[in-house]
Amino acid sequence: MKKNLYITLVLTTVFLCIYLTIFIANNICSYQISLHKEKISKNTEILKNLEKKYNKLKKSVKEFTELFNIYDYLKINFRETNKTLMEVAITIFRESKKNNIDPYLVLSVIKVESSFIADSFSNKGAIGLMQLKPKTAFYIVDKIEDVNLSTAHELYDPVLNIKI
Repeated sequence: MKKNLYITLVLTTVFLCIYLTIFIANNICSYQISLHKEKISKNTEILKNLEKKYNKLKKSVKEFTELFNIYDYLKINFRETNKTLMEVAITIFRESKKNNIDPYLVLSVIKVESSFIADSFSNKGAIGLMQLKPKTAFYIVDKIEDVNLSTAHELYDPVLNIKI
C-alpha cells in the first residue's frame, strides 16, 4: 500500500511538474506573442508614416523638377536676371497649379503673344508677357483678392502680368 501511495505521489508530482511546465511555457509564449504583436503594430505604423513621408517627398521632387524645367525654358528664351527668371518661373508654376492649368501652356502663350519680351506692347494696346489689355486686367483684378493693379503701366511687371 505504501508502494502504491508512493507511486501515486510520484506520478502526481510528475504530472503537476509537467502541467506547470506547460502552463508556464504557454504563458511565456502568450506574452512573447503579445510583445511581437505590439512590435508589429508599431512597425506597421512606422511604415505607414514613412510611406506618407516618401510620397510627400516624391511629390516635392516632382514639383521641384517641374519648376526647374520651367526655369530652364525661361533661361533660354527670356533675357532677364537670374533672380527675375526664378521669380517668373515660380509665378508660372504656382499660378498654373492654383488655376489647374499646365505651366507649359502658359509658357506657350507667352512665347506666342510676346516672344518673352516683358515690355512688349501691341498695336491693339495689349501689354507685357501675356499681352493683357488694361481694361481686361482691371476687370480680372477686381475678381481676385491677392493681386493689386493701380496703373496699366504695372502690367509690364512680368510676375504681376502672369498672375493676372
